[in-house]
Amino acid sequence: MFNKFTLAVATIGFAAIGFATSASAAVNIVVNPSFEMGSGVDTAKGNLDTSITGWTTYTRLGLPSTGAYYASTASWDASDGQRSVELNGAMQGGIYQDVILQVGKQYKFSFDYSVDPSGSRLNNPFTASVRSFSNGISYVRPVGHSATNMLYNTFEIVFTATNAANRVSFNSGNAGQFGVVIDAVNLALVPEPATWAMLIAGFGMVGFSMRRRRTALDSVSN
Repeated sequence: MFNKFTLAVATIGFAAIGFATSASAAVNIVVNPSFEMGSGVDTAKGNLDTSITGWTTYTRLGLPSTGAYYASTASWDASDGQRSVELNGAMQGGIYQDVILQVGKQYKFSFDYSVDPSGSRLNNPFTASVRSFSNGISYVRPVGHSATNMLYNTFEIVFTATNAANRVSFNSGNAGQFGVVIDAVNLALVPEPATWAMLIAGFGMVGFSMRRRRTALDSVSN
């Protein structure tokens, strides 16, 4: 049977669990982060095409040629789900999405990347950017890489937002038809230290309350 003491401990416990959930499961700001929503799979996309939900594809210098390839597992395996995007279609291109961030707050940005298994290049450079930073990255195809074994790498960085309006973008550094494949994009607010402090305090209160309860029960039984 629940009494007031037990109910108080349960309330504290649920609060601590709530803090843990909000801290560990930060909301991904990116729309359609694994490219699962969209039309025209296994086709190349032209400049300023928006058929991949939430994303816009573009080509180098804004040329009308196709500059990104929207792939399903019929083309190669995805890192997350069934779809991914190559930054090259018929030529060098990329994808972008505009997001709003809180200035001065820390964010964690991550994504998985591999390369088109049909390409012959050993070094595949590209740029991953949010307005607050830009990183040049490259993928060197390892032994065993194939359409069914894409050997994705994961890029991850924590940064402080310096602007409210930001553009998440991926830009190929390869000219021509073959390039880097992107999947599982994540951009989320890093929990404030105060949130973690409240979480730790909440669990501490639960532990202390349970010890007191056990002591009280032991005293009664003796």
